[in-house]
Amino acid sequence: MEDKRIRQLVHENADFKNVIPAFDMGCFAGAYLFASEDDVFIDCFVQELVCKAYCKHLTSGGMPCGECEECRKVISRTKIDVSYYGYNGTTIKKEEIKSLIDNVITKPFESKEKFLVIENAENLSEITQNLMLKTLEELPSFTTIIFKAKSLSSILPTIKSRCKTFSLKPLPRHSLLKIMGTSEKAIRMVDMSFGMLGTALEYEKRQALFDSCYAFAEGMLYSFIEISEMPKYINLLTKNKDDIKHYIKITLNLFALAYEGKVSHTSKPEMLAKIVLHCNECLSLIDKKMNLNMIIDKFLMGIITTKTGGFYV
Repeated sequence: MEDKRIRQLVHENADFKNVIPAFDMGCFAGAYLFASEDDVFIDCFVQELVCKAYCKHLTSGGMPCGECEECRKVISRTKIDVSYYGYNGTTIKKEEIKSLIDNVITKPFESKEKFLVIENAENLSEITQNLMLKTLEELPSFTTIIFKAKSLSSILPTIKSRCKTFSLKPLPRHSLLKIMGTSEKAIRMVDMSFGMLGTALEYEKRQALFDSCYAFAEGMLYSFIEISEMPKYINLLTKNKDDIKHYIKITLNLFALAYEGKVSHTSKPEMLAKIVLHCNECLSLIDKKMNLNMIIDKFLMGIITTKTGGFYV
């Protein structure tokens, strides 16, 4: 990731500053486990840690320069002593982990240390995780393994106990505003992202969709909607899975902000909480590849009937 704004944001991050001292001294833990639902942030976070280990021209603040040959190799993923696993598909095959285990004992080609990065580690099965236990206990001094996961819940306790583990926090609002700017729309995108850099950047990239989703969510929050109006909203929602997820997610986030008192409204907290839970359920149905038309109907009916005094299940 070459965006200097994002790299600077990572360098200023409190979690990054907690991890970086070991990389200053070259005293790596052997295995690290980083967890974050923010794909963009965790990707840059790990990239900058690895850059730190190899950088030839650290800044005056001790951060990787991002410009030297070694940094450029890491950023472009052409550094021969950094290998990546699990970046394709939704499962990590046993054969891929066996390849990693074989690679652990191979000495670095260019440097004194090597890094093996397991991306999407939440996709590791219990069997593949168990395969790695002995390897993690007997890592050679020149090899560091880095797990990147969306959450810690899918990682076995026996893996976590063998790693230095960090659950990365959502980014503070002021940090995201440095990236996004301070226009009214940028502030709205930041507030709707709930500290997720990747989400905020996606909103910025697809502004027309964001505007449509936000207008829809405002209508759901502030208007009294009859069931007879459902066809109008069904036509508004597209049949594209990613777009539907945006509509549901932004609706969820706006109602969550209202529940927290960060958005003015006249709705009862109980009703707001029910709709937040309902939106989360609809998002989970999309992830389970349920029929999109059924999810749209459930999503709309759940909001409308909750606001009119009932609750659709």
